[in-house]
Amino acid sequence: MVIDAKPQEKARHPSRVGVSWGPQTLQLRDEEVFGTTGVELCGRFLLRVFSVEEVRSVQIDRPQSTAVIRYERGKLGAIELMQRLAAALRGTHGVAPGPQAVSLLPQDLAKSRLTIHRHRGLLSTWEVVGDQPGVLCLRHEIVAADSALARRIAHRIESVHGVLSSVVRPLSGTLKICFDPAQTRTERLLRALESAPDSLPIEIAAGGEPVPVQFGLVNTAVALSVVSDFVVPSVWPATAALLVGTNLRMFRDAASQLGRGQLGLPVLYTTIAAGTLAAGQFLPWAAMNWMLRLWKRQYQQQLASARRRLLGEVIQQQRFARVEAAGGVEVEVPAERLAPGDVILASVGEKLCVDGRIIKGHGLIDERVVRGAMGMTRKGPDEAVYAGSIVLSGDFQVETRGQGPKSRAATLARAALTAANHQLGIKTPTLKGERFASRVVGPTLAAAGLGFSLGGAPTALAILDTDYASGPGLAYPLETLQALSLCYQQGIVVRDPEAIDRLAKVDVLFLDHHPALESLEPEVASVRVFPGHTEFQMLRYAASALRDLDDERAGALRAACRSRRITLLDRIPTRYDTDVTLIHREQVIKVGNLGGQGPEANPAAGARGGPQTKLIDSLMVGVNGQIAGLIDFRPSSRLAAATALQELRGKTQHPLAIGLISVSDEPRVRHLATRLGVDFHHGGLTTDDLVQLILGCRKRGLKVAYAGECLLRTRAAREADVAISLDADGLENLDRNPAGIVLLQPDLARLGVLHEVTRIHRRRLLVAQGSAWIPNLFCVAGAFFLGFSSLTTVAITNLGTYSTYARTSAAIRGLEQQLARVSKRRVSRIAS
Repeated sequence: MVIDAKPQEKARHPSRVGVSWGPQTLQLRDEEVFGTTGVELCGRFLLRVFSVEEVRSVQIDRPQSTAVIRYERGKLGAIELMQRLAAALRGTHGVAPGPQAVSLLPQDLAKSRLTIHRHRGLLSTWEVVGDQPGVLCLRHEIVAADSALARRIAHRIESVHGVLSSVVRPLSGTLKICFDPAQTRTERLLRALESAPDSLPIEIAAGGEPVPVQFGLVNTAVALSVVSDFVVPSVWPATAALLVGTNLRMFRDAASQLGRGQLGLPVLYTTIAAGTLAAGQFLPWAAMNWMLRLWKRQYQQQLASARRRLLGEVIQQQRFARVEAAGGVEVEVPAERLAPGDVILASVGEKLCVDGRIIKGHGLIDERVVRGAMGMTRKGPDEAVYAGSIVLSGDFQVETRGQGPKSRAATLARAALTAANHQLGIKTPTLKGERFASRVVGPTLAAAGLGFSLGGAPTALAILDTDYASGPGLAYPLETLQALSLCYQQGIVVRDPEAIDRLAKVDVLFLDHHPALESLEPEVASVRVFPGHTEFQMLRYAASALRDLDDERAGALRAACRSRRITLLDRIPTRYDTDVTLIHREQVIKVGNLGGQGPEANPAAGARGGPQTKLIDSLMVGVNGQIAGLIDFRPSSRLAAATALQELRGKTQHPLAIGLISVSDEPRVRHLATRLGVDFHHGGLTTDDLVQLILGCRKRGLKVAYAGECLLRTRAAREADVAISLDADGLENLDRNPAGIVLLQPDLARLGVLHEVTRIHRRRLLVAQGSAWIPNLFCVAGAFFLGFSSLTTVAITNLGTYSTYARTSAAIRGLEQQLARVSKRRVSRIAS
């Protein structure tokens, strides 16, 4: 059987063809089509045979040159079904085969063995065993055969926009995917799966995939310990051999540490092993190791889940785009196939997959995460948009300029995943927890020595079996993840999580001269009210209309309302067109620019960070089709940065000296420093001078932060304890930027937000450390005065670890709900 083969070719290369059949199966054998060289013919064969609706799957075995067709007879007889299959293979079937009938998803048909399944109009190597709204269950032989590859596939599918979670079940070879039907659908997920594992998601490339925690050895140790301690004591040599064998690496690390004159966890664990062998009681050791393994697994699972829930807006990428094909038909294509100049379509609820330029359409876009905007942004033709932005209203045609790894969203995702990645500990969840616990190894060994002299080996082991590492090791990365999420929501990119901790200890902030420092705050100049209305109404309506938009006039309106004690309208239908339309008490209220332009055209809104050179457009408020009032704005005499620095001082935990530095001449710097209200200033400073100034402060024991153009003053940024980048292109050149923290907008108000996040983060870490100290110190006291056994110590210390885990998990759920409420409130204000 040869599809579309020319007769002369068939004569020169005769193929052996065979046909056999069984219950609802048909086996074909053809070396030319199903052999190792018939990839193109095999693709045509699949499209033709699946044009018969009764065909469910085709299994191809290239070494055997066979294809097994599985079908459902339905109401057709066997002979009629065979005739339809034969007509399809000849290309004379009534329904024209090809892409219009079915779509073949697998790109590589040259594999030695593969099975193609039908799901609606898609042909995939993944068998859909369950498809319900929001839940998709699939089966694939690769899941059972290669668990590591299955985890890579799960990571990839979790990086698709709209996916909530995935569960791999190697025993059954199935993958369960939970998703939001409003954001993605089954067809997209199948297309994403077919491209795995050939292309890895950004997450794998950035942070690596943790090795799954295995319980085989620790389960065996617990079983042997129970037998040797309580049932058959004579098997203790086997348990002892397992103890020694599983700790050989620990013994080597302990010897290395002692050779360097250090005391760390390897020394502590080696001492516990020696004490266990001396006492002959193995169950406490086995239970402790089992619990260490459990907390390591819980940490990995919680971290993966929390990373997806809290950083989903950043790390989840839209992998498909809608394009308009010939005849005006919309088709969906993978984003990686797009090239510069290609035009994609974007509508409400879709996340953009490319950086580009709008060529048609008006509407509202949420680009807070990718651009650091203060609210929703109104967009129109010729304006730039970025991958990762979400369309809230309107329909757009976007010309592609960049996609994939080169997009702004991909850069943010790499930075977020790198920052959220923490090095695993040897036995505990993270290396951070082990460093914390290493500080108490010496006192613990000393206390155990005293306990040994007073109560013997059981008392010493009860003291040694304390666990100071698991609680902080669990808490630190999960608390850091919450801090990262809060920062990203405010347009703050944290590349180095340690910078958050160091920022809380900063004594001096060097603020480099930046155009953003000279930006003036806008204010309400006047409110002109028409008869029948009040100033109260005009300010209330205008502030309510602009409250969620990225428009600096919104801040001026809020300030005016606060000074007059005017409350804003909330939870009212809102429509964003050329004007903003509110529906309140059966009144239709419109707020728009007096100049006929949208608020995005306001010079103050678009040029935040630079001096204002144009007048700020006035707002016109209309009620029920009649002009009700006009609100005029003007630049105030206040610097926006001065207000931000004043708020920053109120949020710092200890005195902070703020200084202005500049390459400009001294008189100009002095004048600006006075207006900003900083503590000191230096003019005419070169980069070398600044470096010497920073080093001088550090020699005096001061912690220094530098905020400025880190790409221009690279050496100064590297010498500072904390470097905060205000560069306009800091994100585009992130690999060269030495700053640990990057502000997507040069808005100094973000520094106050950053310090508030730092304060909350440090408080939670101190609580987690307290949860480690209290139960462990109680166990030490109990060993001395209450006769605690090793098993009692293991139980109490792990209760303390569980309290830390439960509290951190509850905080993550609370933050997730808070983010969801904010997003829901924003969407609910947009009328359909």
